[in-house]
Amino acid sequence: MSNRILIIDDEKLIRESLSHLLTGAGYQVDLAADGDQAKQLFMHHTYDLALIDLRLPDCSGIELLKIFKTTDPEQGPMCIMMTAYGSVDSAVQAMRHGAYDYINKPFKSKEILLIIKLALEAGRLKREVRQIIKTQAKKYNINNM
Repeated sequence: MSNRILIIDDEKLIRESLSHLLTGAGYQVDLAADGDQAKQLFMHHTYDLALIDLRLPDCSGIELLKIFKTTDPEQGPMCIMMTAYGSVDSAVQAMRHGAYDYINKPFKSKEILLIIKLALEAGRLKREVRQIIKTQAKKYNINNM
């Protein structure tokens, strides 16, 4: 099963370039040009990862990050913030709200592919750990003793 990725960027060239790169790497990709499109897609699909532009025409990428991370904190997508206008303050803010990484545009194909691979692996490991904890909690529940 291939991972599903949501790319959110108002720049058509960025969206299409990333889509081409990621579909070529075997990922399923959906595209959104703004926050409203991203929210609609997020409501109807499950994503393993979201690439979110920091500056969108109708909202900030941080707002979307908050929505993605609070809607379903355990099962929500890993999020990578992208920006051409990076600052330490925005990077810190993104990380505080649950972003896996923060990358400045332009970036190299190999760089973004590696970050995506690591983020997806981190997400898989988080889900695995949660499942083990649930299994162990049931196994060692006071009612089972």
